[in-house]
Amino acid sequence: MFCVVTGGAGFVGSNLVEKLLTEGHSVRVIDDLSRPGGRVIENMEYLRQKFDGKVKSKELEFVRKSVANFSDVKNNIKGADAIYHLAAQTAVTTSIKNPVHDFSTNAIGSFNVVEAARQVADNAILLYTSTNKVYGNIHGMKVEEKQTRYEFEGSKYKNGIAEDFPVDPESPYGCSKYVADAYFVDYYRTYGSKTIVFRCSCMYGEMQKSLEDQGWVSWFVSRILNDKKITIFGDGKQIRDILHIKDVVEAIENATGKISATKGQVFNMGGGKDNAISLLELMEFVQKETGKKPVYEFGEWRPADQKVYISNTGKAKKIFGWQPKVSKEEGIRRQIKWESTK
Repeated sequence: MFCVVTGGAGFVGSNLVEKLLTEGHSVRVIDDLSRPGGRVIENMEYLRQKFDGKVKSKELEFVRKSVANFSDVKNNIKGADAIYHLAAQTAVTTSIKNPVHDFSTNAIGSFNVVEAARQVADNAILLYTSTNKVYGNIHGMKVEEKQTRYEFEGSKYKNGIAEDFPVDPESPYGCSKYVADAYFVDYYRTYGSKTIVFRCSCMYGEMQKSLEDQGWVSWFVSRILNDKKITIFGDGKQIRDILHIKDVVEAIENATGKISATKGQVFNMGGGKDNAISLLELMEFVQKETGKKPVYEFGEWRPADQKVYISNTGKAKKIFGWQPKVSKEEGIRRQIKWESTK
């Protein structure tokens, strides 16, 4: 296939591009390399070196453009068989500081992708990575405070949040991602576009360089290994269901491979209840694995920070046969190894 990956130099994008090229697909990466502090340059260099001489030059093409420009998007997705829209502004804190940039990238950029595809790649599969932040602060849910974590009270949501939970985004980031989320679903309903939406929880793994405001698993592991202080915003008992990048890529391929069943659908994508972990629990596990004692301090809660978020991934399992395979323990060990050798 001819595949286009927006944000293909980023963490999820570069892992997906590597898999697509390994399987023999042609890939065009669209990325403006704008993420401050990230490793987008290193990721593209890694891909070039790995596939140098193994794929033809036209099979790995890089285009430095922004999805916020409609004509650039349209010119570079024409005739694509599959479009994986991963380009985004990824941090809640950044969206609060600069909501205009956040909206331009996440809302306008995503609309540009789905509309340009309708015009010049109308048979393409379109997969969009949204976020669990579209559910906001999970209002109406009672939580219990335990020694090292929060948990949902009662049994109704023991398996996590499913796709029918009320959408109620908080923060400009949550709003901009939901705008795109809604457009992708509606373009299936209105135009028959073959769209899929993943509402993703905390993804982590190799080729991720995180910052303090996004990608906390990688950030915490890196800080602990390098004896640097961590600021915990809140009390550290916040729970997330972490999802390893290998499982993310597999989910993307499984969903697009069963497009007749997945088109027009929304899926909550995370590690599920078995891979739920709090900030305090992660630090304790890393200390046990490495012998390094975390150095940390507490700060104020950040806006729109959910005390508990766990994805119910039952719909993905039922419709396209996917469930996480990498346990949180194995995934964190892989993260420690990768952070130690990079």
